[in-house]
Amino acid sequence: SDNGFIAYQNAIASRFAQQPVIWKRYGKPFPHPLTFPLKFCAFDESLCLARQMTQSDLVNCAFLHVYVIDSAVDEYRTSVRHNVSEWFAKVSSKNDVQWMIIIDSTRAKEKKNRTSLMERLKHDFSKHPSKFVRYLFASL
Repeated sequence: SDNGFIAYQNAIASRFAQQPVIWKRYGKPFPHPLTFPLKFCAFDESLCLARQMTQSDLVNCAFLHVYVIDSAVDEYRTSVRHNVSEWFAKVSSKNDVQWMIIIDSTRAKEKKNRTSLMERLKHDFSKHPSKFVRYLFASL
């Protein structure tokens, strides 16, 4: 969600700053260390990486699309699920686009509820189980 993403920008940026990002090309680590300044922006299809882009277009390109879910299971079912599905349809329609869904399970007080939200998402996006990251906000 937009609100969730805004709330977690600093936490996400500091997490990326602490952990090295290893870029891979053809399944092998890229031979030269690459660093990119992190810039967060709302999803816009025109920012998606496209094959017809020129080298100068890459400066304004989004390399990773992140959706943050900070809702409880019931709220996910009633309102968030539709928004995530629309976002996913747009992102997955593009070539060479990387995406990830971050689940903040802090609002799911009981472990059972945390697990059921994760299971619901895995069911909804069953072809991409490795694209989910679950955090308790305190761990960010």
